[in-house]
Amino acid sequence: MRRTVLFTIVVAAAVLLSGCSSFMQNSGGVHTIKIAGSTSMLPVSETLARYYENQHPGININVQGSDSTVGMRGMINGIVDIAALSRSLTANEQKELNAYEVALDQLTVITNPENPVERLDFTDLRDIFSGKITSWKQLGGNDYPISVLVREEGSGTALVFGETVMGEQNLCTNAAVLPSTGAVKAMVAKDKYAIGYISSNYLSKEIKPIIIKRGKIESHILTRHLVFVTEKRVEPSVRDFLTFVSSGEAKNILAELKPGN
Repeated sequence: MRRTVLFTIVVAAAVLLSGCSSFMQNSGGVHTIKIAGSTSMLPVSETLARYYENQHPGININVQGSDSTVGMRGMINGIVDIAALSRSLTANEQKELNAYEVALDQLTVITNPENPVERLDFTDLRDIFSGKITSWKQLGGNDYPISVLVREEGSGTALVFGETVMGEQNLCTNAAVLPSTGAVKAMVAKDKYAIGYISSNYLSKEIKPIIIKRGKIESHILTRHLVFVTEKRVEPSVRDFLTFVSSGEAKNILAELKPGN
């Protein structure tokens, strides 16, 4: 499994490198800002980028989705200007880098719409992903094995799920490791007895959110920070864009971004 994860990261990095030449082309007075990172941040990043471009004709913003780790490596290596992360910075990262909170996002646990299970206790959710619960029958559903879907090791989504749900528990060894939010959605839409987790921005009719019960509270409980990360010193055009990202204007724009858009 580790070999598969490393291969995914290497391939994603290669994609970034292959696009580097087009990223670096600034012609006719147009300056390009390069953003790469979490696929969960694509709706947010692209919404802000397109709005800012419309207001600033001399700026072109290229946004690529991979995962948080690839985005961070691309930024540190100078391939991109901004890393889009679906997690907070570590204490060590905070010493070397600047982070700009863009939005708060919710992770949503999903299954197929034909699966009769609507709700899960928080402990049952953890037991599913650790392999202690293996059949939907154990949860009041049909007598079928649970297909567990998780994200790859470099994913900010996987990191937040691990910290919020799994804690010290290990993931089950037979979980399918998928490289993107889109891949998780596609598999859940196809497999009646699959379960996975995605950003709530990607909810659609092909999948069904599961309500998580924790004590008396029922909700989609997995909240995480979406941030843009840069080196301490950036180009003026990047700094100006980040000033916009931190503004009330940007927050109002994102408030209109509905889940599933």
